[in-house]
Amino acid sequence: MNIIPYLNKSAYAGRYYPQELTDDNDKKEGIKMQNSSVLSAIKTKLLPYYGSRVRLYVIGDRNRITDTTGILDGLYPSLFTVTVDRGRFKHHYSFTYSEILTDRVRVTPAF
Repeated sequence: MNIIPYLNKSAYAGRYYPQELTDDNDKKEGIKMQNSSVLSAIKTKLLPYYGSRVRLYVIGDRNRITDTTGILDGLYPSLFTVTVDRGRFKHHYSFTYSEILTDRVRVTPAF
């Protein structure tokens, strides 16, 4: 029985993988494309708040919750930054857009 027609060559070290695995990889690429469009939608929703005061609700490590207000001062391709002024000190926080997607971070306008 000849198995070679059912195998595709992978880009990794010349190994051969079954056809089913390459089809799954194509599906994963489709999921990545959908996730990137969702992340770009999150970025466009944050764009009107750039430079303004926002309320920041963060569920951090060990479920530590931070609820504060700050200024959304940076929107970058893969992350955004918020500056929080606490008296004599300024704290700079940076978050990825996927943290909003997973509900670890919530950003709302502060009034």
